[in-house]
This record gives sequence, C-alpha cells and structure tokens, in this order.
Amino acid sequence: MVAVHSYDPWDYAGSGKYSEWGKASKDEKCPDGDEASYKAMLQRLYDTYVAKGIPVYFGEFGCVHRTNEQAEAVRKYYLEYVCHGFREYKMTGFVWDNGYYIEGDDAFGLINHGNGEWIHNGEEICKVMVDAWNNTDPAYTLDSIMAKAPVIE
Repeated sequence: MVAVHSYDPWDYAGSGKYSEWGKASKDEKCPDGDEASYKAMLQRLYDTYVAKGIPVYFGEFGCVHRTNEQAEAVRKYYLEYVCHGFREYKMTGFVWDNGYYIEGDDAFGLINHGNGEWIHNGEEICKVMVDAWNNTDPAYTLDSIMAKAPVIE
C-alpha cells in the first residue's frame, strides 16, 4: 500500500497565497498546477501502483479556508475535482483537518476538535467531498466538473 500526501499546488491549497485555481481563475490564479497537472499526477500513481495491484491512498489532502464567497466557491470546486479524481483513479483519501479557525496558511479547520461543531462552512465542504466521491453517474466525470467551474468575476 502506498500513502501520498498532497496539497497540490501548495500556493493554492496549502498556503492560500492564491485564491483561484485552474479553470476557476482570472486574476489571482496560482501559476503552478491546475486540473491537467492534478489529473496527470493521479494517472502516474495509477499506472505505477494501482494498475499493478498496489493500493494508493492520500493520507493527507485538503484546501485551506478562505473568507470570501467567491474564493470559497473555488475551494469547493477544487475539492470536488480532487475527490472525484480519487474515485476515477481507484484511490481514496483522508482529508486533513487541523481544527484551525483562521483563513489561508494551514487553515484546514472543518470541525472543532474540542466540541465537534462545524468550523465556518465545514459541513458544506465535507458534503462537497462526500458527494464527489459517492457520485457514480457515468456522466459525472472530471471533465463535467471542469465544465461547471465557478466563473470568476
């Protein structure tokens, strides 16, 4: 079994330096990594391990919280794309939740670890990820997710 940690690209998903990613970009686009690079990473992992019978799981992945609605729409898009990508390439993942309430750099908080309550829109974020994983409709693909990427104003 192979474990992978991925916050790709870090300047978008991990540090929050950029508020836009991939197709859902206009002015604040992260220059490193997009849908094609994420898909290529999954394909390489699939070809190298999964296709040979070696399971792969993402032991950590996530995307930091943002404070404005548009940036959070991009975050949901990113996590939907990533989680469905795991399914399409026969992998799984464990989202990293450090309970941080802040925004940006390392703010992966979804659930308050002290009382079990949702942090910010953590419930909505988790639903996006679960729905992306559970959707088995053949028409629901990485390309169909890209086709409905948020429009950045």
